[in-house]
Amino acid sequence: MSKSKPMAFPWQRPCCYFSVNTFIIGHGLLTGRWTISEEDTNNDGQPDVQTTRTLDEHGRVTKAEFIDRNAPQNNKTVVVEYDRLGRVTRLEYQSQVRPNTTVYEYDIRDRLMKETSTTKISDTVSSTVIANHQLGAGGFIASTTVKDSSGKLREVRQFTKFGMPKSTVNYDDSGRVFQEEQIHYDRHQRETRRQIRQFNFHDASNQNRLIRETIEETVYRANSLRPVSFSGTEHQEVEPTPGQFRWIIAEQVTTTYPPKGIGIERFERRSYSPTVSGDPVEFAHRVTETRYDDQRRTVEIVDTNSNTQTGESKTAKTRYFYGLINITTVDMGQDGVVDEENISVVDEQGRVVSSRDGAPDDGPFKNRQTLRYNDDGELSERRIYENDSTKPARVIRFR
Repeated sequence: MSKSKPMAFPWQRPCCYFSVNTFIIGHGLLTGRWTISEEDTNNDGQPDVQTTRTLDEHGRVTKAEFIDRNAPQNNKTVVVEYDRLGRVTRLEYQSQVRPNTTVYEYDIRDRLMKETSTTKISDTVSSTVIANHQLGAGGFIASTTVKDSSGKLREVRQFTKFGMPKSTVNYDDSGRVFQEEQIHYDRHQRETRRQIRQFNFHDASNQNRLIRETIEETVYRANSLRPVSFSGTEHQEVEPTPGQFRWIIAEQVTTTYPPKGIGIERFERRSYSPTVSGDPVEFAHRVTETRYDDQRRTVEIVDTNSNTQTGESKTAKTRYFYGLINITTVDMGQDGVVDEENISVVDEQGRVVSSRDGAPDDGPFKNRQTLRYNDDGELSERRIYENDSTKPARVIRFR
């Protein structure tokens, strides 16, 4: 089999508008060198779910078929077409629910210029959205205009002269703005400020009102891409009584980063909800502290989370022992007693070879799994055990 230079998928390009279906990404349908994946969901020796991939002479996936013998309504097929340069020109996702086809067009300098996505909503209704990219003086994408099949404007994106996103404006069916985003950079092209504003048309006042605003700011170390701190504040408009509006805080987020990536990174988030009178009251508080060693590796994560609305109050601690074992413990009531524990064993290459979830020490274990790899280092088998059983509930093989 001959080899060709790998090409980035269009959805991996910075200017690409449409994201690829999560099923394709989640199941790794377009990556790796395997051709058949089989899953025995009840461990009776017969595969219940099978994925078959067809590769062309260059090792690129041209077709992937996902067959669920117990639930045929979940069957899916992905078809990929390439041009002579190895670029994806058409991606078809066949499914009983919202099948979709996306067509990609490039110019002679390998720039993605147009994307057309059609989704089948029902037997009689389909939706087509077209994204056209416009070039700037430096050859980078300067803007993207998105319209539906009727020509109605849906979104406009603007980029800096270096091709970095600068602003986005979204429009509703009536042509009104319902969201806009602005991004600011310093002279080193580091993002320093992001503002997101959401609008909603208020029938009583006949106004397109600002209902939510988020402002995020990042401070960097001198002449470095390494940040010192990040802060984000979200405000929202509430209407405690008809015609009376209040602008209140909804969320605050801060992150401080250790110098040179060594030490403790601290994340904190406070969430608020309005009372009947419109006053903000804190209902959730989360603090996550991540500790890095002198090699900038994560060695411990302590996550504390409390929520008065759900009654949740817990602390999860994860410790990493490189080349040996990783341990996560969860204290559900913050009483100092470990209620749940996850242990993952990794090999010398850092790959997980086994893991288990459940009560500390001897269980019972809710979920265990073992993983095997082939000579090329790719995953070849996954065995999943449930409810403390010694017999695998599911076996997934790749070949």
